[in-house]
Amino acid sequence: MPPRPAQPHPAQPLPAPPSPGPPSDENDRSITGQIARALAQRIVAGVLLPGAPIRQDRVAEEFRASHVPVREAFRKLEAQGLVVSEPRRGVRVAPIDPAPRMPTLMMSS
Repeated sequence: MPPRPAQPHPAQPLPAPPSPGPPSDENDRSITGQIARALAQRIVAGVLLPGAPIRQDRVAEEFRASHVPVREAFRKLEAQGLVVSEPRRGVRVAPIDPAPRMPTLMMSS
């Protein structure tokens, strides 16, 4: 008996291409990304000092945005360790931790 030809499989949809994932902070052109980058730059440059409050309503007004992208930007900055969120107190610039700088200081002496 001759071999049977293979039965064609029913057409299956192709799997969706892998999503590129969340945009990196540098390439995030959303209003949330713009706010997060601007605030991060101010924190790193020392314009916003450790412990300084960052008011959601003022940031929203400055960027002409709603409060939602501002809150999302705050969450990004908190994940990066640049701000701390305190219940019923708002968001503040995170304190500077001198520990990561200690090895550098000791190596240069």
